[in-house]
Amino acid sequence: MKIRWFGILLAVTFISGQALGASELSNAVAGLKEGHWVAFMGPPKAVGNYGISWQGTTAFWDAKHNEFQFMAKMQGGVPPQHWIYSEATHTWRSTLKKGPREPGHLWCRSFDPTTGDYYYMTAQQKINYVRIMQRAVEAGQGVKNNPWKTTSKPEFKLRTSHDEEIGYHPNLFGPGDGGLIFFGASRLSAWRKKTDTWEIVISKYRKGDYRTYNAGCGKYLPGYDRLVLGGRGKRFLLFNAGKDGELNAERPRVEKAPIMVLGSTSGYLKKGLWGKLIVHPSNDKCLIILGPMPDYKVWTNVTGGTGEGWVEEKYTHPFTTKNIPMTGGDWGAWTCGSVSTHGVVWGLAYDGKVSKSVLWKPPATKRKP
Repeated sequence: MKIRWFGILLAVTFISGQALGASELSNAVAGLKEGHWVAFMGPPKAVGNYGISWQGTTAFWDAKHNEFQFMAKMQGGVPPQHWIYSEATHTWRSTLKKGPREPGHLWCRSFDPTTGDYYYMTAQQKINYVRIMQRAVEAGQGVKNNPWKTTSKPEFKLRTSHDEEIGYHPNLFGPGDGGLIFFGASRLSAWRKKTDTWEIVISKYRKGDYRTYNAGCGKYLPGYDRLVLGGRGKRFLLFNAGKDGELNAERPRVEKAPIMVLGSTSGYLKKGLWGKLIVHPSNDKCLIILGPMPDYKVWTNVTGGTGEGWVEEKYTHPFTTKNIPMTGGDWGAWTCGSVSTHGVVWGLAYDGKVSKSVLWKPPATKRKP
């Protein structure tokens, strides 16, 4: 097919109906209608049959580099693993060759969309810091010069148990001045990336105000410049951007959620109480909760995480035990992330025998904030 435009001849070549030079990912979602899904390449089998289990949404899309990152938890004395999928090469690569051989899961993880840096803490860990995968180092020097480093150790203890969460906000201290919110150990704490320093935001708060339980749902919502962090029961915490090197002066809001959003079954699966939180891949003002089996319900929110904004949709999602092989049928044995560049949600799992993933294009949300 040839197209003339203002006297310039542009040649567009197609092979089997697909554009020459298009990626495997773009080809897979080409022509995908809203509400439909398609199978795609699964995670690397090196993660093991229990690597993707008992975790929340550990996957994140790096729109700056067109890459998809996720983590596999520690298992049987094997350190945690961090993987990056490259759209350009259609391959997975590992960045974390060494790590703490401790029991635990992956509920505490986050991502900096401006740099591609990945953050995580392991449950029950004894080491008092957060680990960081520096994407710039990984790109330039690879594993030879380990891209992983740690934050500074605060004067107070970060962890006391496994029911905490971290979340990264690119503008937590002001435009381009990002940092982490740590939620647990009877306090809210903040880490500033620019200075590598910690501070306590709120300590000794009233019982029930900000307590967590099996968190795993920290999400940065670009359309509101807001971090939405999981709370105990059916609640979220909302953190707005700061300015001039200071955190936002307003006390973090506590908002209701339709169901709990956790990182482990722990008996709650049978009660149908929890789901997974993501950002709509085509609407950076819309949050989505993916509900568990057997109904696979979907809730959306276009009000920035405020409690009055949650609506149960009439459609369901395709991340079922039939479509992706969750180990033991465990709702925690899969992970997902929103691929904003292509407007799809990517969910993936590996049960030790079958490695598979699904790309789903959720319906557009017509409601206005």
